[in-house]
Amino acid sequence: MASLRDTVKEYQEELRDGIAWVAFWKEGHSWNAEHFHLEVDGTLDPFDRSRLEEIKTADPAAVILNGYYCGQLGEDVSLDELTAGVRYHYENSRNDIDGFIGAHDDRLPPEVIDEARAAAHAAGLPFSEKPYRDGEEFDPYVFDGSMSIEDYELMHRMIEQERSEQMAEPILSGYLSNLGKYTEGRPAGEWVTFPTTAEHLKEVFDRIGIDFKNYEEWHFTEYQSSVPGLTEHLSEYSHPDELNYLGKLLEMQFDDDREKFIAAIEYGDHTDSLQDIINLAQNLDCYWGYPSVHNEEEYGHYLVDELEEPELPEEAKKYFMYEEYGRDASINDGGMFTEQGYIYNNRNTFTEWYDGRDVPEEYRITPQPPQPERPDPSKVEMDAAAPGVKTVQATEQPQEPRPVIPIVLTSEKPAEKLKEITDRLEQGIAELFDSERYKEYLRVMSKFHNYSFNNTLLIAMQKPDASLVAGFSAWKNNFGRNVMKGQKGIKIIAPSPFKIKQEMEKIDPHTQKPVIGKDGKPVTEEKEITIPAYKVVSVFDVSQTEGRELPDIAVDELTGDVDRYKDFFAALEKTSPVPIGFEKIEGGAHGYYHLENKRIAIDEGMSQLQTLKTAIHEIAHAKLHDIDLNAPKDEQPRVDRRTREVEAESVAYTVCQHYGLDTSDYSFGYVAGWSSGRELAELKSSLETIRSAAAEIINSIDANIAELQKAQDKEQTAGQEQPEQEAEKAAEPDKDTFSIYQLKRGDETRDFRFEPYDRLQAAGLSVEAANYDLIYTAPLTPDMTLESIWEKFNIDHPKDFKGHSLSVSDVVVLHQNGQDTAHYVDSFGYKNVPEFLQEQKQLTPDELETGETIKTPRGTFYVTDMSHEQMEAAGYGFHHQSDDGKYFIMGNGTRAFAIAAEPPENYLKTAEQTTEQNYNMIDGQINNTPTVDELEAKVKAGETISLVDLANAVKADKERGKAKPEKKPPIRAQLLADKEKAQKKPAKQKSQDLERS
Repeated sequence: MASLRDTVKEYQEELRDGIAWVAFWKEGHSWNAEHFHLEVDGTLDPFDRSRLEEIKTADPAAVILNGYYCGQLGEDVSLDELTAGVRYHYENSRNDIDGFIGAHDDRLPPEVIDEARAAAHAAGLPFSEKPYRDGEEFDPYVFDGSMSIEDYELMHRMIEQERSEQMAEPILSGYLSNLGKYTEGRPAGEWVTFPTTAEHLKEVFDRIGIDFKNYEEWHFTEYQSSVPGLTEHLSEYSHPDELNYLGKLLEMQFDDDREKFIAAIEYGDHTDSLQDIINLAQNLDCYWGYPSVHNEEEYGHYLVDELEEPELPEEAKKYFMYEEYGRDASINDGGMFTEQGYIYNNRNTFTEWYDGRDVPEEYRITPQPPQPERPDPSKVEMDAAAPGVKTVQATEQPQEPRPVIPIVLTSEKPAEKLKEITDRLEQGIAELFDSERYKEYLRVMSKFHNYSFNNTLLIAMQKPDASLVAGFSAWKNNFGRNVMKGQKGIKIIAPSPFKIKQEMEKIDPHTQKPVIGKDGKPVTEEKEITIPAYKVVSVFDVSQTEGRELPDIAVDELTGDVDRYKDFFAALEKTSPVPIGFEKIEGGAHGYYHLENKRIAIDEGMSQLQTLKTAIHEIAHAKLHDIDLNAPKDEQPRVDRRTREVEAESVAYTVCQHYGLDTSDYSFGYVAGWSSGRELAELKSSLETIRSAAAEIINSIDANIAELQKAQDKEQTAGQEQPEQEAEKAAEPDKDTFSIYQLKRGDETRDFRFEPYDRLQAAGLSVEAANYDLIYTAPLTPDMTLESIWEKFNIDHPKDFKGHSLSVSDVVVLHQNGQDTAHYVDSFGYKNVPEFLQEQKQLTPDELETGETIKTPRGTFYVTDMSHEQMEAAGYGFHHQSDDGKYFIMGNGTRAFAIAAEPPENYLKTAEQTTEQNYNMIDGQINNTPTVDELEAKVKAGETISLVDLANAVKADKERGKAKPEKKPPIRAQLLADKEKAQKKPAKQKSQDLERS
């Protein structure tokens, strides 16, 4: 229980200097106190206001005072005088909490808020109390109660209207003129808005008279654009295809992309030609933008307050020269302040997606001159083909891989990136139902049928010809391939769960009810639970990589009269939820699903290919659209007929694409009309239905075919010894074998895991058997190589193999002719590691001798007597501590040390020379940052200190554990003098905008 005198004693310094306000209140018989500071403008911080209201609730008689109310200011005021002053105010209800809040609260009274709301509604505008009352920003997509539901709905109607108006506004238009007529003094031209279609541009050419006979040339006499500064970089001879390409890229931009593009145009380092600007629109991730920063002072505030570069104490921020700091930083960046904010080139790789020669085919719209008419065969003599020789048809050349159209995310925080990419997905769904785009999406789904709907759509949006994707590290470590320089990542969504510990009621495993304790209350226990979460990651298609050849893992195509038709149809029959039969169907239908009899009928006499395609279509109906005809009508939920056909046909197309069945006769021109007017949620539901049904059918067919093949193989090998089964048995000791070792789990091996061999050596670590577990052993046959082992244990490893796919840091030991060799799986190929087979001696702390090189199960180390703290200060990370705690192993990537008993002077000197801040002081102490006391002594001696030195000293003292209570004079007086000399403005409020890059 604290007395009033003891409580006042704890806060006497704050009371005497008169700067802070101290609240005093009682809880029971105990006195409590807490100090508060007003803002520069004399108002209360919202957090402090809330805290004071809590104190008021705890003790309605609470008071808040400073030295002016308790007696004269200064160090000569006694503790008893201060205590008496506080007691007087408390007992006489002087300067209570309510009065203090009322005097320093900058919030507006309720009647003013009501007037503002009425004025907003009269003007047809939504009203939110949050920014009006507190000046705080709010998220328009999260209903937080600061608006009425009516205002919230009105705001979103206005947002949608504004977006519609922006979409309707032409991004880029050019006045296309007939150059021939223009030079004749008879100008003919028409405005063309980009992007446009080939059909529309052909109509324009016809109207202005470009017929490729009398008039062949055109030019642009004028441009208009909603992108400021863009038209200045366009030429009268710009090609319509290039303008269409640029217009389409700009059309796909979101607001943040558009703002950064406008700023980049003004920045001007890739704007010399239309080719440059097209590439610029696809390389916005090469720029960092700060939309809220428009001058040097704001940039200084952003760096210090938001990014904490440099990290300054709050006291020092009041006197920091933000403008000068922002000016220096912008000069170093080479940046520019624009109307869209501050922008600079972050030196990421600028990829030339367009070479200035071949516009991608999908953006070409310019009419082509008519081709010469082919001669009439009846009027020319043609050589006949030689008897018995067939003319050879030109084989279709494989198409070049298409570049990724990346989704550029501007946010830095993972949660905001996830929201951004979700917004892009919604736009992608809305744009999906163009016939060709829809088929493209289904083709992607056929290759990634086990991916989620969101990720399938994301891949289709960014690289529709993708066939096999993996992360950067997965390509390198698991497949021996590297992502080629300049390739853009495909953004997808990946799980990122995290674990938390939570106090939960203990559940009886038998009764499944809470366990009740002796006190009659439920018993609790701490449990670790997993919270599902997601993040945005980048993957790359196989066409974006190079390196080790991949085994052929593609699905065998079913072509012609359909190879293995019998097996495939048998797998379909097992996949179908109902029986499949054949009958003669009148009226041209290929098949149907009978809702009452629960069976599928297929027309007789069709080709094998058509039979399979029809069966898949009807299986989709049976799985998705079955109903109970005997149930009441209101219990027969069913989508409309058009939706049922879209879903069944889409599933059939996807499954057929997966197995290489001819899909040229599929047409989806009707999906645009089907999707028109439907809610986004409804469209997304149908697309998810299609994806999951196609995946289920494909996986079932694969499993059934595999089962049929297994049964056939069993029949063929009945009564014979099966070599493969024998090979999988544990090898006898005198036989040749191979063994796979993988690192033990746990923190002690984290520095070894998935590390290339050269990096282990650089860190002073070695490949030791003590760090590994034996995972698998099998016979080594004469045809097996290290490469074939790698492929088998990455692509098609045995079912009894329980480890992860063979990766960097694994070891393969070959036992051949009685000899063992160890091979480390490296970034490229294998590295021979004889040290893996050597017996290692466990070194004890007593054997450590300063200055020597030692070998331990964790690698080779130099012995030093530097302390753990000194090693960390020198930049060496903490790696490992011995079980008895007597020595540490440290490293920084290129050197490693063990801590011993006596100082090796040469090692300490070397470490100090590489990390010393005061380069002329090799004194046996690392990092000679002056202390606060040393700076204070300088001030007393008449020297001037810098604020940066002060900030570093405060931080260093805290790290040394020697931080002392702040002593106001004389450093405060010196800082005050610096402030008056600099004549700085009050610090601005922190920017709420996030960096966009």
